[in-house]
Amino acid sequence: MPRTEPDALAADEAAPAEVDEPAPVVDEDDVASHEASVAEVPEAVEEPPTPEPEAIEEPPAPEPEPHEASMASLVAVPGANVTVQEVEADGQRLAELACQADRLPLFGTLAVVASIAEQRKALSRCAPDGGAVALTWTFRGGKTREVEVEHASSARAGSCAAKVMQKVVAPFEARCGAVVLLGDPAGADRSLAELRAGAGR
Repeated sequence: MPRTEPDALAADEAAPAEVDEPAPVVDEDDVASHEASVAEVPEAVEEPPTPEPEAIEEPPAPEPEPHEASMASLVAVPGANVTVQEVEADGQRLAELACQADRLPLFGTLAVVASIAEQRKALSRCAPDGGAVALTWTFRGGKTREVEVEHASSARAGSCAAKVMQKVVAPFEARCGAVVLLGDPAGADRSLAELRAGAGR
């Protein structure tokens, strides 16, 4: 049904009037300032990667000096609880003395050397010019038993010293070992050095 003129007028009056909004005003100074601030922002610069530290190889451990190797013992007494590098009594010298004993008397090492020193003259005859014999033995029941030659400057000196050691009176119960130095002191020292060098110690 077609609208009548009054109806059309009523509809036009009821519809809200359209209002044109003003366009936003742009400040040219603000635009220029914004563009300048954007231009001033520096570009991100990639930093070069930090190089990893190179592995440093440790130098090899130094080899032991010859004199250190030479100080290794020529005798071995398992469980030794008394050790003396060098000791002397009544003119008799022993090197690398070691003993394993459950009960030791006062000045036990000197007691050992003093007992052996009673046979010093007989031992010196085994190598008058100097010698060295590494022995192990057992003090038991007042006697020296189980005498064994570990190293000797000569076969004669070794067998001779072993026989003389069997005459030593045992000062106490123990298993011992030592290098018995024979005869001339200078010659005995040379023989001891040769024994150590020959044993590779």
